[in-house]
Amino acid sequence: MRSATSGQRGGRRAEALVQHPRFRAAYDFLLLREQAGELPAGLGDWWTRYQDADEDQREAMVQALGPNQGASGGGKRRRRRRKPANSQG
Repeated sequence: MRSATSGQRGGRRAEALVQHPRFRAAYDFLLLREQAGELPAGLGDWWTRYQDADEDQREAMVQALGPNQGASGGGKRRRRRRKPANSQG
């Protein structure tokens, strides 16, 4: 599990991440990275509050992020490049 907790909070992702068997390890690692200054301040606090919140509060927290604020990447997906046809035949 990538340190997904660092950016993927939007939509149903936050709930799916909390349910993941390795969430706790990722969460602890996120707190360490935040403390070391590698991640924005407040991210660990958001996940701490999210874990303690009830279903309605969790939904409100995700909504408060705004559209695509929690999603990583953003923008359009890139199309996969096709390999050129082999001209040797």
